[in-house]
Amino acid sequence: MKSIYFIVCCLLFSGAASALDCWIPTVDNTQPRYRSDVLPNMRSFVSTVEQVVRDNPHFKAMPRPIRIRAAFSVGPADAQVNVYAYQPPVWTPGQCNVVPGADRCCHDGSITVLVNGSAATGSDYAVRPGIVNWFKEPKRTGTVEGFPEYEGRVYMSLDGRLPWIPFSVDEFLADQERQVLERRDEFQKRPMVFGNDPKTIEKMYEGMKRVDAKAAEEFRAKMLAESEVAAARDRKAYEAAERNIARDLDKIVTFRAGLTPAQLAAQAYHGNGPFNLGRADDPLSVKLVKPNRDFFDRSQADRIRLITVYVGGAPNDPVPERLATMQRTKATFDFQRLAKFLQ
Repeated sequence: MKSIYFIVCCLLFSGAASALDCWIPTVDNTQPRYRSDVLPNMRSFVSTVEQVVRDNPHFKAMPRPIRIRAAFSVGPADAQVNVYAYQPPVWTPGQCNVVPGADRCCHDGSITVLVNGSAATGSDYAVRPGIVNWFKEPKRTGTVEGFPEYEGRVYMSLDGRLPWIPFSVDEFLADQERQVLERRDEFQKRPMVFGNDPKTIEKMYEGMKRVDAKAAEEFRAKMLAESEVAAARDRKAYEAAERNIARDLDKIVTFRAGLTPAQLAAQAYHGNGPFNLGRADDPLSVKLVKPNRDFFDRSQADRIRLITVYVGGAPNDPVPERLATMQRTKATFDFQRLAKFLQ
């Protein structure tokens, strides 16, 4: 019985090994200005990520031939590693490589690891002064090796903290008010011409006069005669737009003033309600969050506070066994080996 089991395992292993055509040399996408930075923890981490993938038997065991390549970038306080398993159509003939642009298509599986950045929020938290970058809280999809998973992405930190925090009702309404104020400012700065523009009429008149002086005179007389009617129409539309903006602003200010401190401090939900505010008890509402700006200390350029891991796989993959292969890759991925880099 043991001998049969051994033979089956050997056959499976040999089939898995045959999927990998070659491992393409790693690509360093680090920006030139950061390549000389002394970041031993970051650089050791990206090397370890690649080795973890190399050591995983399932990622190399795709259901059809593949070539694998890792690419990484390192910078102050962040890093990223992408590993792709490429399909034969993008292989470079006669070389262990792939054609340019292969990352944009034609890979059978991928693994992405981010340092101090989130696939949900993006690694760049810089936004316009006074603007809060709020977004819908990712859906919790499970726990992997003791770490929380949101929408297929595993978030690893020492204390279990996440790179986002609740976005309050007060902040949400303040953001809505800001948008109306911006709309009002843009509206007031817009040059307004009521009726037919005299300069435009004269320009068209001069052009027509060189061809047909009589028609040009008739055209100008008609446009000037219609100008008063057009001016009244345009002025009415302008005043209506001005009233609408003032009404929208008043509605937000009044609604916000009518809420209690506790209601304003509560986490905002996006849904079917005033100004798209949802109710917590509505199953169609979704929680709103914002980046936790205190999560990272950018002055500690070599400190790893958060590791985000995404092992790709399409739920309705048309290629048999490809999704199952990626699921096995994820189930056997050495998360704990990466967690040792957290500080």
